[in-house]
Amino acid sequence: VKDYNNPLLREEAQGIRDKLISHGAKDIVCVYDENSHSDHRWHSGHELQRENYKFILSELFENERLGVIFKPKTALTLRHRLGEVNKLLQNAEETGRCLVMENTSKTTSITSPIIAAMASDLCIHGHLCAGTAGLEAYLSGTPTFLIDREGFPDSKYYELPEGKVRFKDWPQSIVAMNKFFNLGPESDLGNWKDFINELDPFRDGLGAKRMGFFLEMLRTELSKRKCKDEAINFAAEAYKADWGDDKIIFGTMN
Repeated sequence: VKDYNNPLLREEAQGIRDKLISHGAKDIVCVYDENSHSDHRWHSGHELQRENYKFILSELFENERLGVIFKPKTALTLRHRLGEVNKLLQNAEETGRCLVMENTSKTTSITSPIIAAMASDLCIHGHLCAGTAGLEAYLSGTPTFLIDREGFPDSKYYELPEGKVRFKDWPQSIVAMNKFFNLGPESDLGNWKDFINELDPFRDGLGAKRMGFFLEMLRTELSKRKCKDEAINFAAEAYKADWGDDKIIFGTMN
């Protein structure tokens, strides 16, 4: 529902891109993560996240054309969680070709993932168990990779082509990333074109308008009726009339 933001964020994104380019970056990749926990039974452990950063940072030192934007889920604790890898990150930042988006609230980053995507040529989301940032990145117009290091084969994203969009590990992803930059616009790497209609058939910047319409219709009908099912059905039918019969799925709840 935040897709109306895309054109409003382009100027800020361009400023970030220009800053990296001014320090020599020519190929810019954005990397998303999904936080970590010291106890890997409840979340991906810190070591997995350290490896995520270490792989792409090592590539940055090897490749002087590469610029990297990190968009962490929880920037407030990132430096602590990275442990010794934070020194590697600091060295990367000193090159001017690496940037961490660290504008935070008490829990998560408040910077839109769309800004990082629009400042980049390619995005990589390092997790498949929670891929909303990757989806937003692709919807902003930036080719996007997904990595499933944890192993989540039940994900809807497994319908995306392996080796082109979906990868098992960082080494595979980095090989594909370099191939993407070598091939340029002709590459089909990171392209979700045969899948994206499953998740957003509109792509018109009007998601908030549609959601607002449905919720307002539902609120109005709930104030008139005692039966919640009738109110829901009325709102759904009104939505269908404006946006199409195939845009509402009716089901039952136990």
